[in-house]
Amino acid sequence: MAEASPHVVVTSLDDAEKRITDFEVETVTTFTIFRRNKGFRKDINGLAEHKVKWEDVSRGEGPKIQYNGTPFIILGWDVRECQFGPDRNVKQKQKYQLEKTLEGKKDHSYTQKGRTLLQNTKKQDCPARIHSKRICIFPEYKINGPDSIWKRKDQSQRLKAALKDKKNKVAWKEEIHILFPSHDDHRNHVTGQLAGFCQPVDKVIKKKIQCLMDEGVTKVAEMKRHLKSFSKKDLGKTSTQNRRFYPLDKDIRNVMDSYKNQTRFSKDDKENLEQLLEKYKSMNEKDSFYLYISETEDFLFVGQTEWQKRLLNIYGQEICLLDATYKTTKYDLPAFLYVSTPMLVTLLLAASLLQMKRRSQ
Repeated sequence: MAEASPHVVVTSLDDAEKRITDFEVETVTTFTIFRRNKGFRKDINGLAEHKVKWEDVSRGEGPKIQYNGTPFIILGWDVRECQFGPDRNVKQKQKYQLEKTLEGKKDHSYTQKGRTLLQNTKKQDCPARIHSKRICIFPEYKINGPDSIWKRKDQSQRLKAALKDKKNKVAWKEEIHILFPSHDDHRNHVTGQLAGFCQPVDKVIKKKIQCLMDEGVTKVAEMKRHLKSFSKKDLGKTSTQNRRFYPLDKDIRNVMDSYKNQTRFSKDDKENLEQLLEKYKSMNEKDSFYLYISETEDFLFVGQTEWQKRLLNIYGQEICLLDATYKTTKYDLPAFLYVSTPMLVTLLLAASLLQMKRRSQ
């Protein structure tokens, strides 16, 4: 016999999110939003437009609200699916795979070689869902004594009239009813502690990674040491098999790359480069940088720092070397100017130059 799914009632959206997160951590599962109407997250207003209800025991899969004498209105609902639920993006994935295959057949393709995947998707049609229903109750209009159709109709009319009267403030309370799935509702995938290997990175861990990046952590190995200590000491999570709190190197790298893209000045590399050069110029006025980008995307960059100027004045009086690969390859590469130290012990970079012209296809 399958165990009954728990029905939980909380009084705010924040409490609802916390209960759902605690449930995911406890059961080593992850749920993603499948459907949600606007009223679930919207500020509570315009209550007179909603229908007054006394119970909600429809045949749907959501939580059932039994009659207790207190009228209420339904503000919104939310449905979350197990991460191994139905695949709802089959056509988009097929289109992307076709474009990737065609791109890989072109000459000088920049498409990276993909891995051989025994399973092309993690979706396994798992039917497990979390159903949430947000309601607003009105305790002042509760029916005391025996229930009857006439009492419900009379109280409903009084409540609707009070809600339409803007001068009259009607007392109300918010409730969120949550119906969690049972363990038996999950199908076609691993459950329990072994499911920790398939968990995505937790939001708390992502925020910690962002904070550490702001503090100057750039290496994946260093980031991993910080996260291990944070998960164990601050969060109290000891199971290193759970990728939700102990992410792999590639998980950390993906989060770091995503945060880098979010904090960039612009998605346009040209604007990012201009902003970066302005930053370098402000750090040291003696550094010299020149950037020119024409309307046809012709590009010219010249850069020389203060210490490079000093090297050129000291050692560049006798011999200077230009990078031998400049203009000898098919692709545009920067030209490097080197100076040689006494006794030809080593070569030092004294300046850099990059020129590129837009080629017609």
